[in-house]
Formats: sequence, C-alpha cells, structure tokens
Amino acid sequence: MITGIDHIEIVVKDIDAMATFFTRLGFTEIRRTDHHGKAVELQVPGAEGIVIEFHTGYPTETPGINHIAFRVDDTVETATRFRELGVDINEPKVAENSGRAIASFRDPMHMRWQLSE
Repeated sequence: MITGIDHIEIVVKDIDAMATFFTRLGFTEIRRTDHHGKAVELQVPGAEGIVIEFHTGYPTETPGINHIAFRVDDTVETATRFRELGVDINEPKVAENSGRAIASFRDPMHMRWQLSE
C-alpha cells in the first residue's frame, strides 16, 4: 500500500551547488553517497521525511527528474499487488546505498517510478 512520497531523485551536473542552494532554503543534508557517481540526499523541511536526492548521473542520463519513489509499508507485498493489477514491476531488492527494499516500474509513458520502504 502506498502511504506517501518517499523521495524524488534528480540528475544534476553539480551536487555541491545544489546542496549549498537548498540548505540555504532550509533543507537538511542527510548524507552523501557514491550512488550514480556522486549523490547528496536532502530532507524537505516540514514534509514528513520526504527526501530529494541529487546525483550526477551516468553519461546516458539527462538532467532532470530520474524517478519519484512512493513510500510503502511492504515492498514485496505492494509489488505483488501491482503485478496482479498488470504492472510490469521488477523483483524487490535491497538498495546498497540505503539498505532499504525497493522495486521499480515504468508507467505507460515510460517514466520510471519506485516503491521504497
């Protein structure tokens, strides 16, 4: 069951500039990782734990929104339910950078979405 937005992942050219800009606006830097090159996670102020992750991306990625992740109570159960509804969703896995269970799928326009515990 989807319970909210977990995070929004955005491909940018300069994560340091984005981190500086958004922390000045009141966002809280949570951590930096080597996800997709270099990444920084910032918590949105007053937004119930929603995180924006800026990362430098791979050469094949276009700057902009990479995906939006929905927060769920149980990734495996929700992915199973989505399959029953005809959604082509990958098998849930544990993300190395966060240690959380995730599963990705694409909508009819081919935009990538994700489930995240």
